[in-house]
Amino acid sequence: VFGKSAYKIGGEKLIIGNSFTLSTYPTITLSIWTNFNKNNQSPSEAWTSLFDTRGSGGDRGIWVLTRNSNASDDGKMNVYFYNGGTSIYKYKQYQATTGAYNDGTWRLLTFVLTYISGTQYSFTLYENGMQKTPITETVVNNVFDMISSSEQFIIGEDATATLDYVGYIDNF
Repeated sequence: VFGKSAYKIGGEKLIIGNSFTLSTYPTITLSIWTNFNKNNQSPSEAWTSLFDTRGSGGDRGIWVLTRNSNASDDGKMNVYFYNGGTSIYKYKQYQATTGAYNDGTWRLLTFVLTYISGTQYSFTLYENGMQKTPITETVVNNVFDMISSSEQFIIGEDATATLDYVGYIDNF
């Protein structure tokens, strides 16, 4: 229902299917309205997981996190791309256009993954309809290798159920 957002509390998650196989589609776009404040997150969690496709092995697909700490990267969003093996990944880090991603402001986030060939993909993030440029990244020329996940697509929590999202979500 348009305009009827849901408040996600700790320990809840939404699971969409059990596959995140990008090579089937030339482009996949995921959009979500988010609004969360780091003060509402568990004090023991330095990160908030918006969504995770890595599965129980933690080595395939994409994982989107926001930093919740007093560190210099507080409020920034990291997008990780996994290519088999928990330490084999590339990432892009983004700063919110205004404020921080964990400041309690409504934002429309749109994630666009484009299949190139084999295990190669490109990624674009939009915030409120405007294309974002990463402030830090380990991806060269916006082409990276990522093995698609045959695991669950989890919204509001990571695959290990340790990094919970507490806040509003709408129109995913």
